[in-house]
Amino acid sequence: MKNSGQAFWETLGDKGFYRQVLANMIKFGHPAGIRFGTTGRGVYPNYQVHYPDGSVRAFRGRNHGLFSGVNAMFKDRNLSAVYTYDQVLAFAA
Repeated sequence: MKNSGQAFWETLGDKGFYRQVLANMIKFGHPAGIRFGTTGRGVYPNYQVHYPDGSVRAFRGRNHGLFSGVNAMFKDRNLSAVYTYDQVLAFAA
């Protein structure tokens, strides 16, 4: 059950989802942070990983595959605040 005051991506209850998010966060180097998409139904949110060099990679929440092409970046207004690797690790605990 989701706690009031917490965003849906903080309380998905699917530890496998978070493990794959964590794997994608470090796949291309040490991440600076991650932002979750906020416009879906909250089942498997899409997400963007931000790296210290300023690069960003967007992933599909359902299968954790990379987005590519024109829609590879999400609009800022449709994204959560930035979370650290350690914060996502805590979601998976």
